[in-house]
Amino acid sequence: MTPSTVLKVTSLSKRFPGVQALQNANFEVKEGEIHALIGANGAGKSTLIKILAGVETANSGMIQIGDTEVDIHDANHSRQLGLAFIHQELALVSRMTVAENLALGVLPRKFGIVSRRKLHAQAIRALSDFLPDLNPNTMVGDLPVATQWLVSLARVSMQQAKVIFLDEPTAALGSYEVEILFRVVREITARGAAVVFVSHRLQEVLELCDRVTALRAGKIIGTYDIGEVEYQTLVNLVAGDEVVSSPLSEVLDSPGLPILEVDDLSGGPLEGVTFNLLEGEVLGVGGLVGSGRTELLETIYGERTPESGTIKLAGETLSFTQPSDAVERGIAMLPENRRDQALFSERSIRINTVMSHLNSFARGLLRIPNVSAENAKTDEQIERLMISTTGPRQLVRELSGGNQQKVVVGRWLCGDVKIFLVDEPTKGVDIAGKSEILLELRRLAAAGSAVMVVSSQLEEIADVADRVLVLSEGKVAAILDGPVTENEILQACYKDEAA
Repeated sequence: MTPSTVLKVTSLSKRFPGVQALQNANFEVKEGEIHALIGANGAGKSTLIKILAGVETANSGMIQIGDTEVDIHDANHSRQLGLAFIHQELALVSRMTVAENLALGVLPRKFGIVSRRKLHAQAIRALSDFLPDLNPNTMVGDLPVATQWLVSLARVSMQQAKVIFLDEPTAALGSYEVEILFRVVREITARGAAVVFVSHRLQEVLELCDRVTALRAGKIIGTYDIGEVEYQTLVNLVAGDEVVSSPLSEVLDSPGLPILEVDDLSGGPLEGVTFNLLEGEVLGVGGLVGSGRTELLETIYGERTPESGTIKLAGETLSFTQPSDAVERGIAMLPENRRDQALFSERSIRINTVMSHLNSFARGLLRIPNVSAENAKTDEQIERLMISTTGPRQLVRELSGGNQQKVVVGRWLCGDVKIFLVDEPTKGVDIAGKSEILLELRRLAAAGSAVMVVSSQLEEIADVADRVLVLSEGKVAAILDGPVTENEILQACYKDEAA
């Protein structure tokens, strides 16, 4: 029996000032399938999703749910029609419990008072297929990103959605967590719901999905059964022509003396961490989710206070109490959660680019802002990082997730930074953008800066790093000298478990 079509889009178009974001798009999703949606940053994926989510309104075209033509008014109407969306930046409330997040908007009440007993029982049922061992009373803010994704999946499953859109769900997950997510997605579709898998990870598309639709420059390039395509086919569909990888070794240089010395650092998940960061090197930080990678960067940056151990910068012991102390000493942080920690979404690209360097652009005794100089510097970063935008005045919230990441990178490239702490720099970034960002990290090292980079994609660590610091359960499992392979990093991650 041929699966029925649960969602169909016909000749859908959307234009923003100066940009044709979507042009005569045709797209359909069948019951029980996993359908990939791929394309470079700015290809139109986000615009299509926003229209279906009720956030944007199409200029023309038709949307059908089943056989019924619909006009989606707002997010609530979209949800009522059976569409659910889990975006790259998760819509969870960190100061609420898992149970409360699962029931947001539909809290069980008795006589007008929230029934904690029903709330807890409802959460236990919802989590049974996803996180059976998770305490529903845990605060969401205390959970790693991987677990938050599974909580989000549990929430949309409670809504009995017909079509679930997952926007870059594996961007911050390790290999074990990806396996769990894929299992859950397959279970969801086996029950009849459809999943739209939006991802730049083309190998995962081949592994998980039944069909794939490619977008480029606002147009649907085609829809294919997954058995009809291979990896290079998908690359060409996204890029439009052959993508040539720049060999990172071309910009390698000999590392210098230790600029950062970490000795017996403990606190939070970290336990006795010891290593050196050298001038002019890229030090990759590998490990499974929960190994303490992000916490290590945050401790160096002054966001976390260590319980014991020392951190030295150029031989001087540091005692940062806040991130601004680190910034003053030439240490920059590019966080994983860019929306909440690194960007002002309602401000322009220019403001977000120059905000940490305003004094360097000011003029005269009164330190008057030099907007023309700020625009020129922003244009330089737009061109350098290939940010897809209408110009420096465009609001950051209007950019795709990958282009937002590039804005954060561009901000720190404006300053005099000795050490770059980089957490998941290519999260949500397309193929060409990933190569450019990784190459930029190599350029920074070649210019004399030191770079520490965390990535869940171990092949990226292997490609870009001179050495790799591998963490396991908060401890140093290994320090690997390059060149190193993805498999060697993974073996080191699991070394303690195999012992």
